[in-house]
Amino acid sequence: MSRVVAIDNLSVEIRGREILRGISLEINEGELVCVAGSIGSGKSTFLKVLTGIIPELYKGFRVYGNISIFGLKPVEVLHKGLVAYVPQDVYSFFIGSTPREELAILGIDSSCCSDIDLDKDIDHLSDGQLYRFLLYSALFSGAKFIAIDEPSSHIDWWSIEEVFRGIERFVNDEKTIVVVADHKLDTLKKFCSKIIDLDDSRRSYCSFPSITTLQRSKVIVEIENIWVSYNGKSILRDISLSINLGEAIAIVGRNGSGKTT
Repeated sequence: MSRVVAIDNLSVEIRGREILRGISLEINEGELVCVAGSIGSGKSTFLKVLTGIIPELYKGFRVYGNISIFGLKPVEVLHKGLVAYVPQDVYSFFIGSTPREELAILGIDSSCCSDIDLDKDIDHLSDGQLYRFLLYSALFSGAKFIAIDEPSSHIDWWSIEEVFRGIERFVNDEKTIVVVADHKLDTLKKFCSKIIDLDDSRRSYCSFPSITTLQRSKVIVEIENIWVSYNGKSILRDISLSINLGEAIAIVGRNGSGKTT
């Protein structure tokens, strides 16, 4: 394997606030690298710096140290279309009104996204479906360096291992580089050739106040036989539920199962 990414003593700050400090790293072609760290540790900033988005599109940042990707600066790699970035905010990167239109604009073959309804309005796809679509689009864009931001926040836990097995195969076959930032690496770390922990030099600890137990005998929400459909397609079917005062309710389900609805 040949080294294609070299990071030497990278530090980033904005308005005098240090976000990243003294990061040095080498990445070879065909590697899947995971960036770990708690929320707010600088994972997204790290990806945006590597892909040239900072400081090209986000002003006010000061970037110190040296980064070489394919022998170029990150912003040069960005302009050449050699990098792709999958953001946390899935709604901020779309141009077309449907996935098929988006793929046509980007010049990507629609066969990359066989499990996505390509003719459905983007506004009607679930968060997880949109993220999968962005992920597939990045992988098949022709980019040789792909940064993926917080996939576990969008892809349900039934699917995430399957998705990353596919990414691992893609990286091995195409000799691309994929860098994934996520604060939940228990599942993903087995796919990673390297793990960077941004918390190593920035550890902080906090304690949580005790929670007062609330009275839970009073029913404040009652749902009975709820059905929801859209354009003839059933989204929710026969849901009944009671919620008591002081209860925290978790709604779980696969991407596209109707949780947001």
